[in-house]
Amino acid sequence: MAKKELKLRALVAPTETVIASAFAPDEVKRIIADESVLNEKGRVVLEKLRPIIYNEEEGVYHSLGGKIADAFRTGAEFRKSLG
Repeated sequence: MAKKELKLRALVAPTETVIASAFAPDEVKRIIADESVLNEKGRVVLEKLRPIIYNEEEGVYHSLGGKIADAFRTGAEFRKSLG
């Protein structure tokens, strides 16, 4: 597995714990990414980064899957279906 850098500097706001070790950044202050994971606009491309998450409870890593839906469109279609 090739190592690709992505660092986030975030301020963490107090949150209610829904699951163990849950947190939500209040504000992302700075993102530093290796150029190999950026597109022509300087934005991170998840398919290039191939991020992983660590499940502390089970002691295993998982890869994040691919695209599942377009933002906003899925919610709008769902609201229309409710009438």
